[in-house]
Amino acid sequence: MKIGLVFLGIILLGATQLGYAENAFSNANKISDYKANKSFYHQYLNGVMNGYFWANSYSSSQLGGRIFCIPENLTPSDINYIRILDTHIENKANAKREEFIEVSLLFALVEKFPCSET
Repeated sequence: MKIGLVFLGIILLGATQLGYAENAFSNANKISDYKANKSFYHQYLNGVMNGYFWANSYSSSQLGGRIFCIPENLTPSDINYIRILDTHIENKANAKREEFIEVSLLFALVEKFPCSET
């Protein structure tokens, strides 16, 4: 679990530095811009999700812990990550602490699919 949290911290530090479509959006990757331009972000967020799934697999196999734990009966393609993200950012407490969609998406996945302590 501690390894997963360390890996999560590394991912969060990297995610806050990303700049997507800076020419298209003045507030690229900010939740406020996502809310105003959702249709433009779907493909981008699909790529972010793929990265999180790869990072989760790596963390599990190489570091001994996962960042989030999807139930065995689900595959990544079964997950409606846009709905999970939207539900997460509508929570006022989350909106106050998070500014970027990548970080919010990762926190949303960790909340939705927590790993049980063993």
